[in-house]
Amino acid sequence: MPQLPDQPPQRPPQFQPPNHKNNFLYVIIFALLLTVAYYIFNPQGATKDANKATEIPISQLATEYKNSKYTKIELKKDKIYATDKNSKEVFAVKPEEENLKDLGFYDPKITTEIKAVSNEAAAFWMNVISGWLPIILFIALIVFMAKQLGK
Repeated sequence: MPQLPDQPPQRPPQFQPPNHKNNFLYVIIFALLLTVAYYIFNPQGATKDANKATEIPISQLATEYKNSKYTKIELKKDKIYATDKNSKEVFAVKPEEENLKDLGFYDPKITTEIKAVSNEAAAFWMNVISGWLPIILFIALIVFMAKQLGK
């Protein structure tokens, strides 16, 4: 048997504690992404409507429209929002089967701006995110756990 040169005894590898700083950074980034997603995909006027506008009957809104009290009228889903000359905002619930013309909100002599606001794009993205994001996160968790097992 050949003789091996004298070698110092080998030490077992030193234990190195896991680096938790990276995990904390990932949690912070994920929280920031959730916050940004909330503000981007928040339905239009969800917080504004609850705090600012007061509800009035649809008949009162139509009468005040005919008297040219409002500078702007917006239709959002099932509510009609009106802003008067003092920037006070009111709203009325639109009957389900009625349109603005039937309710008396179409008069060419009145110069009030009437606009229909659609939030279908935001609703589409909210459905995509709420449907696919949990699946993607679950797959990412499985991949992360599989990588941890492989180490």
